[in-house]
Amino acid sequence: MHSQSHPFPAILTMARVQVMPWAVILLAGCLQSCEAVRSQMTFNIVSLADLDMSPTLEMDEATLDSIGWPEHAAHRHGGELSLLDRSVVAGHESDAGMVLALKPLKAEDYSPAELAKEVVPMLRNVVRSEFGELDGWLKEEVAFKKTVKFARFDITQNFIDFHNAGSLLQVALAAAGTMPCSVPIGVTLSNYADLVHKSWEMGHAFVSASVEAVDSHRVAILALAKNKPQIVMRRLLGCSALAQKMVDGATQMAEAVSGLVTETKQGLKKALEDRRANAEEMRNLKKQFADLDSNIAGMQAELEDLESNIADAKVEEENFARRADAARNKAQNMQMVGTIMGSLTEALTSYANPGAKSIGQLMQPGPTPSTSPAQPAPNKEPAPDKAAAVKSVVEPLSREVSQIEEKLAKASEDDAVALRQQLSKAKEALRNGYKEVRAMFTEQAKTLDDKEAAVHANRVELQKDRRKTNAELQKSLVALSHLKEEKSEVAKSAELLNTVVKTLGKVQKTFMLTATFWKLIKTSYEKLASKWLKDSLEEAIELETLVPDLVASTTDWITLGSVNYMARLGMSQAAEHVDNILSDLPVKEAAANMVLQTAGSLAQSLQEDEAILQLEEPEKTV
Repeated sequence: MHSQSHPFPAILTMARVQVMPWAVILLAGCLQSCEAVRSQMTFNIVSLADLDMSPTLEMDEATLDSIGWPEHAAHRHGGELSLLDRSVVAGHESDAGMVLALKPLKAEDYSPAELAKEVVPMLRNVVRSEFGELDGWLKEEVAFKKTVKFARFDITQNFIDFHNAGSLLQVALAAAGTMPCSVPIGVTLSNYADLVHKSWEMGHAFVSASVEAVDSHRVAILALAKNKPQIVMRRLLGCSALAQKMVDGATQMAEAVSGLVTETKQGLKKALEDRRANAEEMRNLKKQFADLDSNIAGMQAELEDLESNIADAKVEEENFARRADAARNKAQNMQMVGTIMGSLTEALTSYANPGAKSIGQLMQPGPTPSTSPAQPAPNKEPAPDKAAAVKSVVEPLSREVSQIEEKLAKASEDDAVALRQQLSKAKEALRNGYKEVRAMFTEQAKTLDDKEAAVHANRVELQKDRRKTNAELQKSLVALSHLKEEKSEVAKSAELLNTVVKTLGKVQKTFMLTATFWKLIKTSYEKLASKWLKDSLEEAIELETLVPDLVASTTDWITLGSVNYMARLGMSQAAEHVDNILSDLPVKEAAANMVLQTAGSLAQSLQEDEAILQLEEPEKTV
C-alpha cells in the first residue's frame, strides 16, 4: 500500500491514460491470475456521455497497489488526467484507445476529520508563504496539474521570453533608427512597458485572490470536519465569486496582450515595407553609382584631351613668338644696313681703290674666299624671309651698284661725273630696297604677333575649360564619396532592418504565447467559478460527498496561485528591466553598438523563431 506517501489513505484517486484495447485485455489477464486482486477488481464500461472520454476501465486504489502500479502513478485526485506509468502504454495511444481510470472509493472510507488533520497544516503554510513553499504530496500534485492545465506551454520560459521582449524591442528600436518603422516600434515598446506593470499588478491580484481562496478552502475543510454546512457553503460560494473576478482580469490581460500582438504585426509590416523600400533605394543607388562612374570616366578623358590641347597651344604660341621676334630682328638688321649704307656711300665712292670691293660687292651673297659655296640652310619660315627678300629686291639693286662702281673705276674723268650720278641713284634705290625688305619683315612680325595672340587666347579658353572640367570632376568625386557613404548606410540599414524583422518576429511569438497563458488562466478560473454554484451545493445530500471535489478544488487553486506567483516574480523583474530601458534609450552611436553586441547572442534564437513569422511581405503595387 502507499499510505506512507499519501496524506489521507482513504481518499480515492483518479488516474486516466490512453491505452489500446489489447492492453486492457492483457492487463485483465494479469489481474485474473492474482487471487487477491480478483476479489477487489470490477469492470465497468462507462458511457462517453458520462465521462466525455473514451470507454473506461474502473479500478480502485487497492487494485493498483496489489499489481505493483508505480507509486508516482497513484494518488491523482478529482478526476484529472494522471501521468501514471506511460512507459507501459508508450506507442499505443490513439483516438480509439481505452482509458484506464482509478475511480473514487465510497465516502464512508474516509472522514472529514482525517482530511482536516492532514491537509489544513499544509494549507496554512501555503497561505503564509503565498505559494512560495509547497510541501510533500502537494508539491507533486501541483507540478502534475501544471503539466495538465498548461500542456505544451512552458510557463517559466514564457516569462523569460516576456522579460526579454523588452530587450528585443529596444534592439529593434535602436536598429530602426530614423526609419519609418521606428514609430510603431516605439509605440509597441511604450505599450509593452504599460502592460508589464499591469501584468505585475494583475499577477499580484491573482496571487492575493488565490491565497484568499485557499484559505477559504482551509476554513471549509475545518467546517466540514465540525459539521458546519453554512460556513462550508458560504466559503465555497465566495470562492466562486472570486474566481469570476479573476476571469474578468485574465480576459483583460489576454485582450491587452493580443493588442500588443497586433501592434507588433503593424511594426513588423512597416519594417518589411521599409526593407523593400531600402532594397529599391539600393537599386537606385547602384544605378546612380554606375552613372556617376561613367560621367567621371568621361570627364577624366576630357580633362586629358584638354591638357594635351593646352600643351599643343602653348608650343604653337611659343613658336609664333619666336618667329615674330626673328622677323623683328631681321627688320632691324635691314634698317641698320640701310642707315650704314647711306652714311658710307659717298666715302666709299670717293676713296675706293681699284682693289677694294664696292658696297654692291659686299652686299652680294656669294662664296667667301678659301671656302666652297655654302649650301643654303633650310628655312621653315614662310615667305617673305631674308633670302627671298634680298634675292627679289636687294640683289638686283646691289648688282647694279656694283656694275656702276666697276665702270666708275675704269672711266675717264669726263665719264665719271655721269657714272657718279648713276651710282648715287642706284644706291638710293638700294637703300629704298632695304627699307622695303624691312617693311616686309615688320609686317611679318606683326602677323606672327597676331597669330601668337590668337593662339594665346585659345590656350586661355582651353585653360578655362580645364578648370571648369576639373571642378566638375572634383564635385563628382565628392558626390561619389558621399554616394559610397550613402550606399554603405543603406546597406547598414538593410542589415538593421533584418534585425528588426527577426526581433519583432520573436516578440510577436512571445506576446502570442503570453496571451495564450492568460487565456488558460481565464479558462481555469471559469471552471472554478462554475464548480461551486449554489444549486450544486444545495443538491448535495450529505456534505461528506463534497470531500473529493473539495480536495480537487483546493489543489486547483493552489496550482493557479503557484503559477501566478511565478508570473508575479517574472513581471516584477520585467517591470524593473523595462523601466531601465525607457530611462536610457540609446542614441545613434550607442544604438549601433547595442545592435552589434546583441546580434551575436540573439542570432541563434532569432533564427529558430523566424519560422514562427507568418506575416507575408506586402505585395508590390504597380
